[in-house]
Amino acid sequence: MHMLCSICNDLLNQTESIYAIKCGHMFHHNCLAQWIARSKSCPQCRNKVTEKCMFRLYPTICNDNTGDDAATLQSRLDNVQLQLHEQKSVCKEKEEKLNSLKSELATNK
Repeated sequence: MHMLCSICNDLLNQTESIYAIKCGHMFHHNCLAQWIARSKSCPQCRNKVTEKCMFRLYPTICNDNTGDDAATLQSRLDNVQLQLHEQKSVCKEKEEKLNSLKSELATNK
């Protein structure tokens, strides 16, 4: 799962200080602190926010590689479908050649 800080548009990394506010939106601590110093509203939904409404998150994220995004999975699927189509074409050509050889053999008998 990839989460973005909507203030700086960078990925939120579990090793960084990630803060959430009462509306549930998450940001880098530095980004949020600078934002709150200028504006007392959530950068995403504009709900009223104060420093008392901020709390740190401590995410535990599994690092297995099964969490590929949809674009990666679609690309893999497209590649496999292309390979399957190519193999079917090769198989069809070989079947046609086999049938041609069988008919040639039958005429030579």
